[in-house]
Amino acid sequence: MKKLFLLTSLILISTNLIAGKFYKWVDENGVTHYSTEPPKQGQGKVVNTRAQKPSSQEAGEKQLKTIKDTEAAKQKEQTEKEEFEKDLAKAKKEKDEHCKQAKQNKIQLTIKNRVRMTMEDGSVKVLSQEEKEEQLKRAYEAIKEWCN
Repeated sequence: MKKLFLLTSLILISTNLIAGKFYKWVDENGVTHYSTEPPKQGQGKVVNTRAQKPSSQEAGEKQLKTIKDTEAAKQKEQTEKEEFEKDLAKAKKEKDEHCKQAKQNKIQLTIKNRVRMTMEDGSVKVLSQEEKEEQLKRAYEAIKEWCN
């Protein structure tokens, strides 16, 4: 408690004293003391102090603006990073779906003798052997593109 009181007292001393020399020492009872005068017995350590220049309102506003700009830039960067990660996850999901579909197409074209294909107009067509081979070639290309 004494230390706190002594430290508070030192802080409340005028600015002229703050810029001056302070001494710190520990007595034989282990109590730390601070003073503007060196101890009578033994040597005290000089405590370095610095008087701060008073800040102007303009400098404070400039510093505050810099801090706000930095925080806004960090927030924007974080938002962009989150959007990028969402887009990346979406692209990976789409890639996985394309890969899965290409593999399913390959399996169907490989194991079935008669392959039916739904056309754009909704009609169903049975593929000839040449068409089946062409579709199988496309499935392998799709696997190579989407699954690697």
